[in-house]
Amino acid sequence: MRIKTDVALRQVDQWRELVTTRYRRFASSLSFLLIAVGDKKQVILPMFFTIGLSLHFVLLEVASVLVLGALVLKLHSYRFANFVLRAAAKTN
Repeated sequence: MRIKTDVALRQVDQWRELVTTRYRRFASSLSFLLIAVGDKKQVILPMFFTIGLSLHFVLLEVASVLVLGALVLKLHSYRFANFVLRAAAKTN
């Protein structure tokens, strides 16, 4: 008997890609805002956008790390269960 880990592994890969995409978007939006502030015009509005984007990004990243951690824990528990089941099958 063996527990299939491919579904859990696919979920982990999808979340990793989602986190990477979100980070790229955040970095590109920050660079755009820094260019806008570099002109020394209208500093207040881009500053509020930067703070808002940063807080939003931090909250999403914390949630993503928690979900990713749970998925990785699930994957490792499945792998451990397979290890135990294989060891039990060998002793029989």
